[in-house]
Amino acid sequence: MSSQDVDTRIILVLLLVLLLALCAVGWCALRLTILLRRPGSLQCSVRAKNARGWRTGVLILGPRALEWFSTRSFLPVPQRVFQRAGFHIVGHKLARNDLTVAHVEYLGEALDIAMSPQSFAGLVSWIDSAPPAEEPTYI
Repeated sequence: MSSQDVDTRIILVLLLVLLLALCAVGWCALRLTILLRRPGSLQCSVRAKNARGWRTGVLILGPRALEWFSTRSFLPVPQRVFQRAGFHIVGHKLARNDLTVAHVEYLGEALDIAMSPQSFAGLVSWIDSAPPAEEPTYI
């Protein structure tokens, strides 16, 4: 095998790797665009209470649940689903860079969710718009 054949193979492998990288970047950009265009979507970051790092993502306000999609994932499914019944805002504070950090509890798990003040208002509206719980009837 000549050195020219080896060089051609190396170039083809590099082009294939480049093509795969471009496809991955394109998929992530398309996925994020689709998520952000869905009705009820908010950009936010989530972390466990008192944890160090934030995980960026998109929160979708659905009829019965919140769906959280990580921006670092290739998967088209949510990484976390918070049912409306177990989701409660415990408090909130205004943080740096004009962000609101909501302190929430979900089934006993404490979480912080950072978002814009407008997104926080949308989250509060979503919670307030829940249908009233059924009252027991005794007959």
